[in-house]
Amino acid sequence: VTGVQTCALPISWARLCVKKPSAAAVLHHLVANMGHQNAVVIPQKVLAKLIGVSDRTVRTAIADLVADKWISVVKL
Repeated sequence: VTGVQTCALPISWARLCVKKPSAAAVLHHLVANMGHQNAVVIPQKVLAKLIGVSDRTVRTAIADLVADKWISVVKL
């Protein structure tokens, strides 16, 4: 997986999958679509549609990922 530190990743990601499955799904999609600068730009509504959840679920998942330091969000 390019751009993600992997030292504790398998265990941490597994815990995320159990505790916050929607956040894990969002993270999986983001990592799978990262560019060479370890970034992805996608509207939350599009992300919600792609993974089959509501906009609110994506917002909550992103907030969880930011709080747990999985991702950083930059508004464009």
